[in-house]
Amino acid sequence: MRTTFIVTIFTAFIAGAAYGQIFERTDFNELTVTDPGTPYQWADFNSDGRMDILEIQGYNNVRLHTAGGGSFTTNYLDFGNAYLEQGYYVFNDHNGDGDIDILTIKENAVIILDNDLGNGFTVFQTGVTFPSYYSGKLLWVDLNGDLMLDIVMGQKIYLKGNGSYKESTYILPDLLSNKVLDDMNGDGLIDIVAGGYESSGGTDVSILLNKGEGHFDVNSVILPTVNLRSSTITLLDVDRDADIDIFAVDQYDRSWIFKNSLAQTGSMVFTGHQIQSTSGTRALAGDINSDGLQDLVVAGGPNLTILKNTSTVSGISFTSETHEQVTDAVLSLALIDIDLDNDLDIHFKTYSYYNGPANLLFKNTSASPGALPTTPSNLASVVSTNVSLSWTHMTGMLYNLEVKQNGLAYKPSYTSASGRLLLPAGNFLRKNGSLTLRELPAGTYQWRLQAISPSGRSSAFTPVNVFTVAEGPSVLTAQASALDKVRLCWSYGGPGNPSFAVFRKVSSGISAEIGRVAAGVLCFEDNNVPSNERVEYYVTAVAGTTYTAPSNTIIHHSSMFVDVRSASLIPTSSQPDACRLTTIWTVITISNSSDESEAFTTTFNSRTTAQVYSVHPAQC
Repeated sequence: MRTTFIVTIFTAFIAGAAYGQIFERTDFNELTVTDPGTPYQWADFNSDGRMDILEIQGYNNVRLHTAGGGSFTTNYLDFGNAYLEQGYYVFNDHNGDGDIDILTIKENAVIILDNDLGNGFTVFQTGVTFPSYYSGKLLWVDLNGDLMLDIVMGQKIYLKGNGSYKESTYILPDLLSNKVLDDMNGDGLIDIVAGGYESSGGTDVSILLNKGEGHFDVNSVILPTVNLRSSTITLLDVDRDADIDIFAVDQYDRSWIFKNSLAQTGSMVFTGHQIQSTSGTRALAGDINSDGLQDLVVAGGPNLTILKNTSTVSGISFTSETHEQVTDAVLSLALIDIDLDNDLDIHFKTYSYYNGPANLLFKNTSASPGALPTTPSNLASVVSTNVSLSWTHMTGMLYNLEVKQNGLAYKPSYTSASGRLLLPAGNFLRKNGSLTLRELPAGTYQWRLQAISPSGRSSAFTPVNVFTVAEGPSVLTAQASALDKVRLCWSYGGPGNPSFAVFRKVSSGISAEIGRVAAGVLCFEDNNVPSNERVEYYVTAVAGTTYTAPSNTIIHHSSMFVDVRSASLIPTSSQPDACRLTTIWTVITISNSSDESEAFTTTFNSRTTAQVYSVHPAQC
C-alpha cells in the first residue's frame, strides 16, 4: 500500500458564539458515595440501556454505581487481589451474553472478571501468564479477523482460538505510548496508531498496519508532524467519507487533523491540516449536535474545548465552544447520553492544584436529533479464501455487527435491547459497507447489523443473512525426513471431491498457500522448508473458489536447536509420545540427534520441573 503525506496549514477559527453555546455546566452530584480523586469508567454493565459507573479507588477498592430511575445504586465489589490500576483493565463482552466483562491482571496472570448480569463477577482464567517483572497495558479486541477477542499486553499479542490463547511470535515495538486502535487501511483488520517515547517535547505518531495472524508491519507509517502529544491521539471520520482520520494536539497547543484519502485514492494518503489552537492532554470524538459530523472534545488545559465540525467535501473546518476549567490532571472524560434524551453529554472529572477536584457534567441542550438512522440493506456473504460481508453504505453511518454460529452467540452486539451502546468508546464499529472475516471455524453463521449514527443512535437490525463454512480436513500430521523436508498427511470426511490447499507460516510472517494437491490425494511433500524457522502448517479443502475451515495446525522446527516457551510443540494426540512435550516454564533446548529417543527429567529450579524428550527428526 502506498502511503503519502502532505502538510498544509489551514487555520479555521470562528468564534463559538456564532453558533451558540450548546452545553450547560453543572456539578455532577448524582452519587451518594464517591471519591473526588478516582476516575469513572462508564459502561452499561447490566444491559438496561443506561450507562453505569465503575469507580476504582486504589488497588482493589471498587464501587459499581448502577443507573436506574434517575439515580444510582452503589455496590462494593470484591475482586480479590486483581490489579485494577489505570491501563491494566479493559471492557468487552467475552462470551456473548450481552453484558460487559472486565479483562485485568491478577498476580502473574491475565484474567477475565465475567459479569453475570446482576449476580456479580466471577474469575475466568485466560491461561495467559507473564514473569513477575513484566506486564504491560491491556487491549482486548479482535486482531486477526475471526471475531474472537484477542489480548495485547504491553508488547505481546495473544490470539484466541479453540477456547484458548496462543502467543504470537511477533513482538510489538518498545515504548509505544497511548495505543489507539481502528482499521486505518480498510482491510478489515484493526491497526495501531501510537506515539513513541514521549518527552516534554512530544513524540512522533506511527501507524502499525495489521498483516493478520498477530503480526504488524514493522515498517510503520509515521505522521508528517512531530512533537505531538500521544495522549490526544483520537480517531474519527472527519468528512464522512468512510475512512479513518486522525486528530492530535502538538506541544505548541496547535490542533491537527491528518486527513486520510483512502476513500478517494485507494491508498492511505494523509494530509495534515492545522485547524486552530487548543490546549489539552485528552480528546474524544462524537457528534454532539446531531448533524452527522463527528466533533471533538479536548480537555487538560485552561479550558474544556468543544470543536464543532463544519467540514465539507471541499475542506476541513471547525468552530469552537470553550468552558473555563483549569486542569492539571484529567481523571476521566466521557461522551455519554446520561439523561437518555438522545444526544451526547460530557462528563469531566478533573483535578487542579489551585482549585482542587471537580466532578462536572456538561449537559447538551441542542435541538432534538430527529429520526433514527435507516436500517441497512442489501446484505450479502461470499465464502472464498476468506468470508466477505457487504451491505449498502449510508454516508456518515457506523455499523454494529452481530453474529451467531450454529444458533449460538459468536460475536455479540455492542448495543442493548434498547438499541443503546453498551460502551461509550472502544466498540470498533465498521465505518464502511464491507468486512472481511478470516480463519472462521466450521459452522453455519447467521449475521445481521444495525446502523449507528455518530451521536450513538441506532437503527433497527436488518434481517439475518446466512453463510456456511464447511468442515475442513482433520488429523494433520507431519513427518520430517530432514530439517528442510516435511511430509504432511491428513484425513477428510467431507462431501464432494475437493482439492487440498496447503498453507505454511514462518515465525516472521503470516500464512501463505505453498501448494495444492488433487482430489483424493491426502499427503503433501514440502521439500523446501525455510531453514532455522518455527514453521506452522494447516490444510483446507477447496471446491472451485470456496475454501473450507482449516485443519488443525502442526508445527515443525527446521533448526538443530529449539526454544520451548510454555507451550506444546506438537499438540496433537495423533503424534507418538516421543513427539510431544509437556508444558514448561523455562527456556530449554532439544537436540535433533541421530541417537534413539530418550526421555529424561530435569529440575530447573526449586519450583519447576519439566519433562523433556530428545527427538529424532524422522519421528516428528
